[in-house]
Amino acid sequence: MTGRQYTYEMVYGLSTRFGSALLRMGAERGDVLGMVVPNIPEFPIAFFGACGVGVTLTTMNPTYRPEEIARQLENSQASFVITIGMFLPNIRQACELYKGVKKIIVIGMEQTPDDCVSFMHMLLGDDGSLFDKVGKVILSSPVSAGHFPFLVPERQDGRPQRGGGAALLLRDDRPAKGGGAHPLQHGGQHVPDHAP
Repeated sequence: MTGRQYTYEMVYGLSTRFGSALLRMGAERGDVLGMVVPNIPEFPIAFFGACGVGVTLTTMNPTYRPEEIARQLENSQASFVITIGMFLPNIRQACELYKGVKKIIVIGMEQTPDDCVSFMHMLLGDDGSLFDKVGKVILSSPVSAGHFPFLVPERQDGRPQRGGGAALLLRDDRPAKGGGAHPLQHGGQHVPDHAP
């Protein structure tokens, strides 16, 4: 295990930051982000951040060969890709085959290559920090909470609101604070990996 832990509030705040950073990078509603990321804590941050600003996602198995990644990037018309350093060589090879990727975002590299964007730098606040002194995410982005319907904020009395978007499930199949029913009960869609 990585040992990294995030509270639901941290995931919400970091997702908001990531979505805002995508917009500042030039992403627009309807653009596609290819995710070649294993099951790590940063996955839901990137996933929900992109969804929150209207960026479509296509997830790929990290064990795909470069040709398979390129085919999926092309079929989805992906403009951005997010991955980890270990998979960067395959992503670069895939981007040689499919030329439509504008930016590669890399999670967890100490020295991010010049042709890539650091995931961590996308999350940093104006002062270079992620959290304030009490551990709350410092939000300094133009993206409002309304862009993120999957996490419903608490009411003033501290109790979770009912309804709204899908639940964020991080462990034990318990919905995130303020979550609700299954995403498909709120109009979500299941899109199979391979359309007929």
